[in-house]
Amino acid sequence: MKVFLTGATGYIGSVVAERLLEHGHEVLGLARSDQAAAHLHARGVEPLSGDLADAGRLIEGATRADAVIHLAQSRFDPGGDFAAQMQQMGQQATRAMGAFLRALSGSGKTLMLTGGTGAYGDTGDSIVDEDTPLPESPMTAALAENERRVLTAAGVRGMAVRPAIVYGRGGGPLTLQLSMARQFGGVMFTGDGENALSFVHVDDVADLYVRLLERGEAGMVLNAVAEPWVTQGDVLRAVSEAAGFGGVIQPMPEEMARGLAYGGGGLFARNMRVSARKARAFGWTPRRPSVLDDLRHGSYAQQGNPA
Repeated sequence: MKVFLTGATGYIGSVVAERLLEHGHEVLGLARSDQAAAHLHARGVEPLSGDLADAGRLIEGATRADAVIHLAQSRFDPGGDFAAQMQQMGQQATRAMGAFLRALSGSGKTLMLTGGTGAYGDTGDSIVDEDTPLPESPMTAALAENERRVLTAAGVRGMAVRPAIVYGRGGGPLTLQLSMARQFGGVMFTGDGENALSFVHVDDVADLYVRLLERGEAGMVLNAVAEPWVTQGDVLRAVSEAAGFGGVIQPMPEEMARGLAYGGGGLFARNMRVSARKARAFGWTPRRPSVLDDLRHGSYAQQGNPA
């Protein structure tokens, strides 16, 4: 198949592109700059110049391909308003989905949307899976509506993936934790540090996208989560080891936690007990090193070592 991939130069998208090529698919990647286009070309991806604000380019890419995988999103500012940024991301996706659905309606082609397990909110002590309704929230309303539009679109093989916190290959949100460790001379946790977090390796996520592309059915929504979950404290102790602070962590001042909505006070402070029950029933099995192993012995080891 020929796949139009947005976010092809990004953290997850670059690995998805790599895996698609390994499976014999052609990849047409959205490129926001000449530098991005050259990078894609060097990796065997055909570049299409444009960005998410250019509906004409999105329609062109979708029309030229057999499938669309939408992975592009705006970058989070760790010091910014997490809720506002989530809303902005949803609005951006709404515009992109409008263009894709105009191009693909009635074609029978594939449209795959990327969400995230953050849409479940704080799960508390409960375990959520793909059948759990998303809570009503202004922060994620647009994302939930975009999922509904894609999954119910007439004549479109619409599917959605909800990744947990993605790690691996030395990238993703964990690099922010390592950067914070360097900046503040240590690793800090929020709350009591015992909240549960769900993670998934970037290569395992890429495997799921390709599996869905090749075998998925219209209407499928799958969580990309490597179980079991781990506590914030355990993750940050491993971050501390990777950063050269010997596994020591300390409480984060409440005012700082509020100011670091994405890096500390939001994403890592909530409970995220998420199951990938349906993804596993679909035959997807995460097989890369756990987040703790990758931090201590893998791609993050000694990245942030102050020495």
